[in-house]
Amino acid sequence: MLKYLCALGVLVLKLNFNAQSFPPPAGHAGSTAISKDSIIFTSWAQRCTVNRGYQDISQPALGKATAGQANDATGKDLQPLAVSLGDGGSAICEFESPLYNGPGFDFAVFENGFNDVFLEFAFVEVSSNGIDFFRFPNTSNTSTLIQTGPFDTTNTRLINGLAGKYRAGYGTPFDLSDIQDAVGLDKNNICFIKILDVIGAVSGSHKSLDSQGNVINDPWPTPFSSSGFDLDAIGVIHAKPVGLNKMYSKTCPLIIQNPISKQHLSYALSLHPDLKLYNIIHQPIQYLTEGLIFIKHGNDCIHRILVMP
Repeated sequence: MLKYLCALGVLVLKLNFNAQSFPPPAGHAGSTAISKDSIIFTSWAQRCTVNRGYQDISQPALGKATAGQANDATGKDLQPLAVSLGDGGSAICEFESPLYNGPGFDFAVFENGFNDVFLEFAFVEVSSNGIDFFRFPNTSNTSTLIQTGPFDTTNTRLINGLAGKYRAGYGTPFDLSDIQDAVGLDKNNICFIKILDVIGAVSGSHKSLDSQGNVINDPWPTPFSSSGFDLDAIGVIHAKPVGLNKMYSKTCPLIIQNPISKQHLSYALSLHPDLKLYNIIHQPIQYLTEGLIFIKHGNDCIHRILVMP
C-alpha cells in the first residue's frame, strides 16, 4: 500500500508539473505578455459591437452586465476603461485595415485584471467576412475539482490560447498561424475579431470547454454589473498599410518623407541622431534596410516608413 501511495504521489506531482507548461505572468522569464506601450503595435481596434451576457446566466432575473461601453474597447488600452461582456457575452471588433499573418504574433487582446492571479478568460475568433468565425485553439489545465469563486485565483501557467491570461496593461498575443486552415478563412485578410466570454462554471449546462474538451474553470458566478470578461483593447501588430503617410501615434513635430529612399533617410538620420530604428517585429536595427520599418522620435512619436532603394 505504501509503495502504491508513493507511486501515486509521484504521478500526481509529475502530471501537475507537466500541466504547468505555458508561459508565466507578465514580467517573468518566458512570458509572452506584451505591454500596451510596446512599439510593436501599429494600430488598435477602431469599432466594437457588444452583445452583453447575463450577470449570472443561472439567474437571468438579475439582468445583463452593464459596466463600460463598447467604445471603451477601441483605441489604445487605457485603464480602467473596459466593457464587461457578462456570462457568454461577446464583442466583435473591426479595424482600420485588415490584419495579416506576419512573422510571430499578429495581435494582442487586453483585459483589465488587477493582478497576475485574478484572471477572467475569453475565447478569441477571427473572420475575413464577418460571418464565418474561426476560433484559436486553447487549453485550460486548471483543476475542476473545486469551483473558482468570484474572487479566487488562477495560475496563468495552466492557460494557453485564451484572452485574459495577463494582468491589465499587458496583452495576450495571438498568432494567426495557430489556426488551422479552413474554407472561408483568409489569414491575410482578417477584418473582424470576436471576443467571447468563457462561462467559468465547472458543472451544470452552462460550462465552457477548451479545444481538448476540458471544462474551463474561471471565476464564477460573478453577479455584478462588471460580470464576465472585461475587454480593454485589441492591439494590432500586423495590418495592411492604410496609407504610407499615416503616423501611428501622437502628432510628431518631425516630418519624414514617406516613402523615402535609403540615401535620403541616411541624410535625415545624420541630422537627427536621436532617431531610433526598429523592424516590423520590434527589434532594433542599426543599419538601414529596404522595406517597412519604424522610426521612433522621443517617447511618443512613431513613424511607419517605407524605405525604397
